[in-house]
Amino acid sequence: MAAVAGSVIMLGCEHARYGQVDAVSVSPRLAAAISVGADEHSPSLQFKGAVEVPNEDALLAFEDGPVVMLAVADAHFGHESSHQLISGIARLVQYGLPASVEALVEIFATIGAGTATMTESESTLLVAVLDREHNEGFGISYGDSTLALVGPSGFRQANVPDTTYVNADSFLRRQRGMEFEFASRPGDVMVMHTDGVDECHYRNPDSSIRPAHIIELVDRFGVNPAMLATKVAECALAGVDGNPGGQDNIAVVVASC
Repeated sequence: MAAVAGSVIMLGCEHARYGQVDAVSVSPRLAAAISVGADEHSPSLQFKGAVEVPNEDALLAFEDGPVVMLAVADAHFGHESSHQLISGIARLVQYGLPASVEALVEIFATIGAGTATMTESESTLLVAVLDREHNEGFGISYGDSTLALVGPSGFRQANVPDTTYVNADSFLRRQRGMEFEFASRPGDVMVMHTDGVDECHYRNPDSSIRPAHIIELVDRFGVNPAMLATKVAECALAGVDGNPGGQDNIAVVVASC
């Protein structure tokens, strides 16, 4: 298959300045943003690994013709798992994106077979692929990251978050995640993010960014994925409705459908 036309990989170890959002535009229809957060004394730090790497999130975004692939990972007790998983996926899909859930499972298995797990680090992992030509997508979810399709019909979450965490060794056991399918509608935007967004007030989702906030941001910035990704991350840094924000790492990927 032809090499993937446009892509970005962002690893938290390279984005560790508090209060700063780093954003990349892959194309006019695909963008990503990442931040370590805003609170250098956040309660989330008790679940981090090395103090030298306070940002344990990672993301990737790939686009190949009408097909787009988004992924985010949020590690705990060290950045190694999220960085290994995202880097492994990026390496294996650089010459073509998976066309089915089974192809994605095989990518995970290959990562498991070729990656040594040396620490206690485990990660959420959420990967989704959308064929814009047919308005059909699929994905696999481990843990509490979110994929939403947001547009004229409102906010539709494609995955169901849980408490499963993985590392490369998990895929030696062929550990299956929550597999899902979804369909896009005219005007939809895909918004994928780690829980640094919907728990920007750490462990307090009700006083963090809610679907209504995402809908408002899509209404204002949805035609510009780079701006939307940046604004979602900045909103998470600042907090909403007078509540604290920026208390965890943030990874956001946005794609026009």
